[in-house]
Formats: sequence, structure tokens, C-alpha cells
Amino acid sequence: MITYVKKDSVIFTEVDGEAVLLDTKAGTYFGLDEMGSFVWKQIENKLNADEIIELVKNNYEIDSSQLDIIKNDIGSFLSKLEEKSLVYQGDQK
Repeated sequence: MITYVKKDSVIFTEVDGEAVLLDTKAGTYFGLDEMGSFVWKQIENKLNADEIIELVKNNYEIDSSQLDIIKNDIGSFLSKLEEKSLVYQGDQK
């Protein structure tokens, strides 16, 4: 499975309960909700997409019937991060 790696120019910070990604190279920033923030932290921990999905499932007590929705949502989120040049695909685990 693919591992996503954050770009060196991207800084993650949490302020007053809000999570923000700042791309210092492009001068842009992006707000994250609670789940987005959780997923970003797992990217920083170098987990692959399957490992991230499993952690989300366990930490948010996702019912197995909703697993496909979560997989699609996380896959879409990871793709958007890549489109915005905040991450790139690293080694496959």
C-alpha cells in the first residue's frame, strides 16, 4: 500500500482547537477538521493508507458497514493533499 510523505515545506500546527497546514513554499494554508488532523498526524508517523484507515476505524469506532465509505473518504483526502502538493507518494510498504 502507498505511503504518503509530507513535503518539507509544509508545517502542521494546532491553534485554539483548529488544525492548519501551511505550505511555506507556496504561501498557502489549509484548515483541517478533526479527522483530517488525525489523518495528517498518521502521515507524519509514516503510516501507509491501509494503516491509517485501520486506525481511523478503531479510534472513531467505525462500524464495518461504513468501512467502504471511510476508505473512499480517506482516499479522496489523501488525493487532495497530493493535488495541493502537500504530500507525495513515498515507498510502498
